[in-house]
Amino acid sequence: MERKSFVFYKDWRDAIMDLPNEIRLEVYDSIIEYALSGKQRTLKSLASVAFNFIKLQIDRDTERYVSIVDRNHKNGQLGGRPKKPKETQKTQVVFEKPKKPDDDNDDDNDFKEKESNKEKENQSRFAKFQQWIKENAPNVAKMKEPFTEKQFDAIVEEYQMQDITSLLLEMHNYKDLTKKNVSANLTFKKWMKIRNR
Repeated sequence: MERKSFVFYKDWRDAIMDLPNEIRLEVYDSIIEYALSGKQRTLKSLASVAFNFIKLQIDRDTERYVSIVDRNHKNGQLGGRPKKPKETQKTQVVFEKPKKPDDDNDDDNDFKEKESNKEKENQSRFAKFQQWIKENAPNVAKMKEPFTEKQFDAIVEEYQMQDITSLLLEMHNYKDLTKKNVSANLTFKKWMKIRNR
């Protein structure tokens, strides 16, 4: 899949800044070619070392880009975002006959039952999330302030589960995680912000 744009990180510039002009240009050209078309050039040894460092990030970015494109494509096939009700539909609701008191109780019970089921489902997802952390990223579980259910709901709403779990594994592998950080949620958000720059 050919792309029309990509992110160029400041770290890349810093990493190759001190290389000779000829090699630096070769690395720049290789970055552009690989990021846009996926084609990798044959490079001189010094340029190859610098490029391989950068290639890893390009691969991660491309993978994230492809997954977002696929997700959006699938959502589009499902009809996209649900349409809002039209104004005429709102006025029809206002003019409906009042319901009998018994009907109101049935609706209240249905609503309460749906809310209860939704709450149980969220608790189940959160319990699975906690179990996953315990088994796969135990250092994150040892933090003084672990994730709350509300924080979990917020990050799941904002990020894909694949990105969440990969970042939690990175946090787990950071040897000073529990020494330098207190809150799992705040640390996760800070690391995700750095990753998405």
